[in-house]
Amino acid sequence: MFLSSVKFTIETQGEKETKIITYIIMGLIFFNSVLLGSGGPPPPPPLFRAKNVGAVYKPPLVVGKNQSAIYAQISYVAASELNGRIDLKGTSTNLNGVIDEKNFEWQTPTMLLNVGLSSALSKNTALILNLGLNKTDNLKLSGFEMGFNFLVTKEENHNLRLGLGINIHPRNFLWYSSANSIAKDDNGLDYDPFLIITYNSSYDGWLFNPFVQFSYSRQTLLDTDEKEFSQEVYKNINVFTITPGLSYNWDGNKLITFGLTYSYVAGIENTKSYALTPLLQFSYSFSDRE
Repeated sequence: MFLSSVKFTIETQGEKETKIITYIIMGLIFFNSVLLGSGGPPPPPPLFRAKNVGAVYKPPLVVGKNQSAIYAQISYVAASELNGRIDLKGTSTNLNGVIDEKNFEWQTPTMLLNVGLSSALSKNTALILNLGLNKTDNLKLSGFEMGFNFLVTKEENHNLRLGLGINIHPRNFLWYSSANSIAKDDNGLDYDPFLIITYNSSYDGWLFNPFVQFSYSRQTLLDTDEKEFSQEVYKNINVFTITPGLSYNWDGNKLITFGLTYSYVAGIENTKSYALTPLLQFSYSFSDRE
């Protein structure tokens, strides 16, 4: 009888200790799941299909002599082949959305408008401010650029400029995670660097002076907020342009410029990755800094 009582007491104490340990483990699991796990952002959904609405980056164009000038440019997107296959950094790709080796559409505007200022700070340096607009269904902001032009070499009738700056631009990226999902519209402002090299002749006796401009810029299409998903999701492309053309000097301080911009876009697969944009620009200069 005494042994049975001792055995019962030992078993009762053992059960209590087991229950206490169990409660502690359950409490730790609850604390971890509620406060540490479920309170964080969800993982990003996969990419099914995507669409970008907006202009391919095109840099400001400054030609002629190193003078302070205002300018206005109008250009027409004559052709573009940018639909293709993309992947997003930070998430996976649902291959069911890839049709004919494409899962991405880029809707470019039909018309581009740029107005800007080139302010000569010295004989060899100028500040560039440029505002870009584009027309799809209605007039929208393409971006705002701020940079500097440096006159690398200046002979009597030849000018070679190096331009560096920042392009601040809106994003309009539609991201579908499945065939029946509602598009996630990524809107916001982003900024990317640009580099420009421009050569032009400036013979007063010539009817037309030729020029050519080369440029490089990174263009951010998508960049999610850090708090939206458990990791950042983004998509960047690289844009290279070449713009040959002719300038006509009218009345000494007025310049009419004709050109054609060929844009090559790197970062999209299974596409020809180009856009053709003829342009017409009018410039009015204020002073000469020879």
